Amino acid sequence: MSVTDLPWSCRCGATHGKLEVGRGSGTAAVCHCESCTRAQRHFGVDASQAEGVAVFQTTPDRFTIMDGAENLGLARLSPKGAYRWYARCCNTQLGVSSTTPKFAFFSAVQTIFPDPAPLGKARTHAFVQQPGGKVKHTRLMPAIIALLTRSVTALTSGNWRDTPFFDVETGQPIAPPEVLPKGAGSA
Repeated sequence: MSVTDLPWSCRCGATHGKLEVGRGSGTAAVCHCESCTRAQRHFGVDASQAEGVAVFQTTPDRFTIMDGAENLGLARLSPKGAYRWYARCCNTQLGVSSTTPKFAFFSAVQTIFPDPAPLGKARTHAFVQQPGGKVKHTRLMPAIIALLTRSVTALTSGNWRDTPFFDVETGQPIAPPEVLPKGAGSA
């Protein structure tokens, strides 16, 4: 697979950029957890745990904001929850990152891509609800190993510093995190 610059955009188009996609650059996955589906609903996208939220797990250095960086907002579903980046101009969730730049991880929600086909088919499904309240994962371990490999590679190469989400000198996010109200996105 050759490297492709895949365009992405918020719903109104004021915040947009490109994602560098190539062999080994990321993992297409679907997350069925309550947090991911709640966040999508909070940001105006219909989502259910049954269908899940399609994401592409990659590193922040591959995610470029070409216009609208001033629109970046940062939300959390709880005080210690994941960082959920969104475009404040139209309340579009862009994706999820770690809470530190040195753990180079970004999971872009696929709804921001006009054509997500180049991201590949999701073989990983996480937190799939089963009868009796249990959850099941499909091909989760290969996705975790790939995520950790990409993050360690970014750390050792210095690419972790190339992030649109953090001030790497201070380690602080470029937008102040806002904890969403307790029932945000609840069905």
